Amino acid sequence: MKQLTIVIRPNEAAMIEELAEDVLRKTMTPSDDFGDLVGIENHIEAIKSVLCLESKEARMVGIWGQSGIGKSTIGRALYSQLSRQFHHRAFVTYKSTSGSDVSGMKLSWEKELLSEILGQKDIKIEHFGVVEQRLKQQKVLILLDDVDSLEFLKTLVGKAEWFGSGSRIIVITQDRQLLKAHEIDLVYEVKLPSQGLALKMICQYAFGKDSPPADFKELAFEVAKLAGNLPLGLSVLGSSLKGRTKEWWMEMMPRLRNGLNGDIMKTLRVSYDRLDQKDQDMFLYIACLFNGFEVSYVKDLLKDNVGFTMLTEKSLLRITPDGYIEMHNLLQKLATEIDRAKSKGNPGKRQFLTNFEDIQEVLAEKTGTETVLGICFPYSKYFSKRLLIDEESFKGMRNLQYLKLGQFSDGFSDRVLPQWQSLVYLPLKLRFLKWDFCPLKSLPSTFKAEYLVKLIMIHSKLEKLWEGTLPLGSLKEMILQYSKNLKEIPDLSLAINLEELDLAGCVSLVTLPSSIQNAIKLKKLYCSGVLLIDLKSLEGMCNLEYLSVDCSSMEGTQGIVYFPSKLRLLKWNNCPLKRLHSNFKAEYLVDLTMEDSELEKLWDGTQPLGSLKKMILRNSKYLKEIPDLSLAINLERLDLAGCESLVTLPSSIQNVIELIYMSNCKKLESFLTDLNLISTDLDLTGCPNLRNFPAIKMGCPDEIIEIEVDDCFWNKNLPAGLDYLDCLKSCCVRPEYLTSLNVSGCKLEKLWEGIQSLGSLERMDLSECENLTEIPDLSKATHLESLILNNCKSLVTLPSTIGNLQCLRRLYMKRCTRLEVLPTDVNLSFLLILDLSGCSSLRTFPLISTNIGCLYLENTAIEEVPCCIENFTRLTELLMYCCQRLKNISPNIFRLTNLMVADFTDCRGVIKALSDATVVATMEDHVSCVPLSENIEYTCERFWDESYHEDDFDTDYWGSDREYFSFRNCFKLDSDARELILRSCFKPVALPGGEIPKYFTYRAYGDSLTVIVPQSSLSQNFLRFKACVVVEPLSKGKGFYPSLTVNVGFNGKQYQKSFFEDAELQICKTDHLFFCSFNCRTAELHCLEFDFCCSNRIKECGVRLMYVYQETEYNQQTTRSKKRMRDRNTIETDYLIESIMTSGTSEEYINLAGDQIVADTGLTALNLELSLGQGEASSSTSLEWEALCVDDYMITREQDEQIHFWITWDRP
Repeated sequence: MKQLTIVIRPNEAAMIEELAEDVLRKTMTPSDDFGDLVGIENHIEAIKSVLCLESKEARMVGIWGQSGIGKSTIGRALYSQLSRQFHHRAFVTYKSTSGSDVSGMKLSWEKELLSEILGQKDIKIEHFGVVEQRLKQQKVLILLDDVDSLEFLKTLVGKAEWFGSGSRIIVITQDRQLLKAHEIDLVYEVKLPSQGLALKMICQYAFGKDSPPADFKELAFEVAKLAGNLPLGLSVLGSSLKGRTKEWWMEMMPRLRNGLNGDIMKTLRVSYDRLDQKDQDMFLYIACLFNGFEVSYVKDLLKDNVGFTMLTEKSLLRITPDGYIEMHNLLQKLATEIDRAKSKGNPGKRQFLTNFEDIQEVLAEKTGTETVLGICFPYSKYFSKRLLIDEESFKGMRNLQYLKLGQFSDGFSDRVLPQWQSLVYLPLKLRFLKWDFCPLKSLPSTFKAEYLVKLIMIHSKLEKLWEGTLPLGSLKEMILQYSKNLKEIPDLSLAINLEELDLAGCVSLVTLPSSIQNAIKLKKLYCSGVLLIDLKSLEGMCNLEYLSVDCSSMEGTQGIVYFPSKLRLLKWNNCPLKRLHSNFKAEYLVDLTMEDSELEKLWDGTQPLGSLKKMILRNSKYLKEIPDLSLAINLERLDLAGCESLVTLPSSIQNVIELIYMSNCKKLESFLTDLNLISTDLDLTGCPNLRNFPAIKMGCPDEIIEIEVDDCFWNKNLPAGLDYLDCLKSCCVRPEYLTSLNVSGCKLEKLWEGIQSLGSLERMDLSECENLTEIPDLSKATHLESLILNNCKSLVTLPSTIGNLQCLRRLYMKRCTRLEVLPTDVNLSFLLILDLSGCSSLRTFPLISTNIGCLYLENTAIEEVPCCIENFTRLTELLMYCCQRLKNISPNIFRLTNLMVADFTDCRGVIKALSDATVVATMEDHVSCVPLSENIEYTCERFWDESYHEDDFDTDYWGSDREYFSFRNCFKLDSDARELILRSCFKPVALPGGEIPKYFTYRAYGDSLTVIVPQSSLSQNFLRFKACVVVEPLSKGKGFYPSLTVNVGFNGKQYQKSFFEDAELQICKTDHLFFCSFNCRTAELHCLEFDFCCSNRIKECGVRLMYVYQETEYNQQTTRSKKRMRDRNTIETDYLIESIMTSGTSEEYINLAGDQIVADTGLTALNLELSLGQGEASSSTSLEWEALCVDDYMITREQDEQIHFWITWDRP
């Protein structure tokens, strides 16, 4: 046997056993089956490419990544796959040892490696270097796992030359610096799996497959998110939830959200314990306070660059490419648990307070101790909580360095902040103080600010910070934005390291102190909103890079002879100067913004503008010329909108490559002839004197060009340079690359003749072109998505070639008053919005697409909603108010289950329901199966809004507040149409009427009533309530509320839901009826109080109780009913109801195999009663259910039972 080593021993049995083990070890074939190790193949293939196995040189490779990311798992799988290629191989896990016998430890390491790699248990090592001696000529595979010691590497794999040709040494570690120190340059970094891969991993551990069951999908996704996609977390959490019910998962979620699993913590804690004390402190600081912060920002506060490097190299945090700190959420939880464990249940003894309840307890009860280093209020979760602070809250926390008390919207400031206005103490060691909306008038007089680095107090009530001069040598940032009461800032004589001062919006601040000149390192000064600034104080600020002022007073600018030469941003709105000083240098300028200025020109001559990207001089009414921009080779945006005195532009403007805004330049007469625009918006709106259009040169043919020339009063055709669009070819903007064309407001009669190649055109705006009689042939504009033709009042029709626009999504033709008809032989399959409102000559319903989602037809002459409306299955909104010629509405409109809003308000003609369509309402909610009468007439809302999600309410369906059918002010609504609406509509309904229908069992005058739920009803799982209110026209002077609001109170709780959102309730001319409905569970439900509220006065209200069954019961009942159908005589309910409704007599008997159905026209709602002949007893509800097959709407009869059905119908 090749390379088999046999050691002769006196004990023959031992020799045979060793021989057998050696043969087995060397002939064993490792498995490539990785089982449920999702995504591991990609890692292995990537590492193989680094290993370069085809190379014959010995090579060392590192596998690096954070704890728990799966490095060891990947290593074992890789080892298993590569083992067959090596006769000598070993997988050794590093184990740290304590003690002073370093030599013995090294010999122990060598012995373990050689025993593993040579397969000899009793090998003896008496000196160092045996590894190199024994393996010098051997091709070996060595994988060292969890390495945390450089000595370990030096002892076992000192150099690649220790091993034979083709050897591969793989070192798995969490410490990048260790690999660098051992000169291992080939490193594979294991990164977190993607969100999709993480979901697969959690599913493998929890369900044994790649995807979750349907009802576990959201839970599995959240668990993966809570694990931060970390494989360790996914494995532990997934395995712990395996085989558990959905209820168990849901009960575990709060614990998973708020804590850290013990097994995960144990593994991650090892990384923390290996750090020295300073690095442990740094880890806790960053995890508890600074995750997500900019690195430079945190370095200023902590003054520890070494700690950052150490934590990064040990994979405990990473720095993003744009310089921000990123730490895994499980490591953050680890830090919280470590800090919590130190305090033994006393929040005042923790180092870092980040939990609202803990912060509140410590501040309110003044229990903070010298242990507390940082307080960070979690405002994103508790922004509406009231934070109670005592004036001595911070007195015991003398080591507090970081204090962040919140960031609230101004509307909440009076609720979340204390009412007192003083503190007696702030810790002297504070380095960071952020307190937005602070109610203090000033900081405590005892506060010295010696260590303060950053002071941020936005929207504060401060009038001043402190008295006198404080030692501000550490201060780098002072941000007091929008502190409207601030009247002065303190002496900054000693703030020699101050880099940023932000006083924007401090409107009470009169001026800056002269001591600001001592802030020689100041880089950013923002004073917009501060009215009086003496700009002569800038003369000493040679390092200033960002300057923002709103100085409109000449007093503050007189005598100014100096501007900082390193300015990168100059924002000076309302500048009173006629021109900038001659010594102004713009070499470093990137952004120049001077809106609403008095400038007539910027400067004379040419400036080195190579860095300039943005120049905004908007609304500088006196600007007559702009400077030479020939050196502004990187200029991206030029905004001269509203520069009313500008007549012409220099040729150097051609350097602008992206955006030019020239709107409302009323005197502009000419544009340069050549323009090198790339990816461009060109806005020439409101330039009535412009006589020519630029020749636009494209730098790259597939770039975007957008052209806007609104309100340029060219006659009949486009001006030179854009003449008929085919001229664009000679102007180098070839129409096949044009993506957006806007010529709205022009006096054009037509655009061009013939067909143009517009294959890239996505948007065309011809609105307000009142002379336009036809639109051009767009048959080749196959990518056009938006066509805007609003107010094209001379347009009569659209060409049939519009059918080629199969990408068209939006067609706007508002107020095209001469438009009479649209093509009928086309179907625009992607059209989502069609707006024909105000097309007063349009008489036929538009049929250019059946896929429309929003259809606006108000103020048209349309006479009929046709039966084919049922084909508009995607329609969600239909507006037809003020259609005075409307006569017929097809009942098929009620088949549209996606239709959210249908508004026929102020259609004053006689409206009837078309008689050629038979409608049986298709119920949205098959669970809600009550007597057939109620099934036909009840309104199927989707009930309560998600913001009022409670166990007491049915949450199977959620609806929109903006969901209704409106027939307001339709006073000539035919009675049959009215009945059909109430029986068939699935939405809230509004229509004229002054009396609550009689079938509403609970009624009251006014806007509130109480409902006592019958005891018999409490046996039901759900109840449905249908409500109706009578509202009067809106009284003058009464406030307007945009919806009907229903408040329901029971068991001490209040719930609210709004209906008819944006329905303009105030336009009702007479009394109107509003119907709506909702579900709730019956648990502990006895008494309900209903309150209704809207703009109009509510005269009367009514509520009706209806039953709702659980879905499981519905499925069981339906199955039994269908099974019995084989032995039944059946008659379709549709036919039965139609016969009754069309009967001319008040009573009619219909024979049904010997039984009789009595039809008595009357009640608005159908009432169904049933009796069994053979003494069977059951609740009427369940008997009614047994008699109905709701899916097929059938009434049935058992062969051996005598069944009578009484159906009564009262017409009002």
